[in-house]
Amino acid sequence: MRHNDVHVVGLGVELGQLVPSRVALADGRFSADDAAKTGQVSVSCSDRTATELAAAAGRKAVQEARGAGIDIDSRLALHLHASVCAPGIEVWSASCHVLGRLTGPGPLMSLHLNAVSNGCLAALELAAQVMAGADADACALVTTADSFTEPEFPRWSTERGMVFGDGATAAVLARRPGIAALLSTASFTDPTMEGLHRGNEQVVGGGRPHLTPIDLRGRSRAHLAQVGGPATVSARHLDVLAGVIGRALDDAEVKADDLARVVLPFFGRQFIEREYLEPFGFRSRDTLLDLGLTVGHLGAGDQLVGLDHLRARGEVGPGDLVLLIGVGAGFTWTTAVVRIE
Repeated sequence: MRHNDVHVVGLGVELGQLVPSRVALADGRFSADDAAKTGQVSVSCSDRTATELAAAAGRKAVQEARGAGIDIDSRLALHLHASVCAPGIEVWSASCHVLGRLTGPGPLMSLHLNAVSNGCLAALELAAQVMAGADADACALVTTADSFTEPEFPRWSTERGMVFGDGATAAVLARRPGIAALLSTASFTDPTMEGLHRGNEQVVGGGRPHLTPIDLRGRSRAHLAQVGGPATVSARHLDVLAGVIGRALDDAEVKADDLARVVLPFFGRQFIEREYLEPFGFRSRDTLLDLGLTVGHLGAGDQLVGLDHLRARGEVGPGDLVLLIGVGAGFTWTTAVVRIE
């Protein structure tokens, strides 16, 4: 899907304190085997709630957009908030809670988006589509946030191949040049794979708390015992990912060789090498693997953290093309091509 005249004009990132992996190794939360396979050096941990983190990231993005002349208070057309975990209170709007700390009432929708780890790219694609039918001076706001509270969410051990970090991101989209132009996005959904994150767990009614630690490994083992081994899932992932990468590049009218950098999900080293670097020929130095091994998998927001990091460090400049790649439980995949401005 090609996007015309849609630009990122404000970015914000809010992280916690970096906790070295050796701390979790020493107290038994992180196994030596997982440490060796992931290569995780540290992880972002915060005692703030996810919505507090989101509001902090949002203020940074909104302030930058206002500084660029964007009238976000009266021209905001859409707010999408994404997260991996539930917001913390049943029958409550986390998105409106975040928005209320950034701007006031207005003629727009504020929605909570459930695309799990694919949240920020799914939100960018949807926001760009809404903006295509909005007034020329309209803008959109995307926020993401997750705070993986232990012991309910065992960040160091619940999933193979990755460690989860706390953090939030925000981006403001508008129709004037700013940080980067959103050239294209491509998405794909395979709902036959949702059981990988459900396993044998029973779906319960609203208001019933999750009383035991979340065990994503156990869920995937139960699912794979019924449908086939990990190789089946990996093959499907690689096939779909090749398709959405190709579509995004074609719609942006660029080639893979034109890319200056690639922002991958912040998974562990072995997982990234097996599922991204080796199959697609991406070079580790062209990705942000080391950043991911420092902050952890930040739920719905890895890609915006990566884009902000590249900009802040001066690792990309005007005209550079960056490919953003996201995948979320369900499963959904989204890729985006942006051109730095």
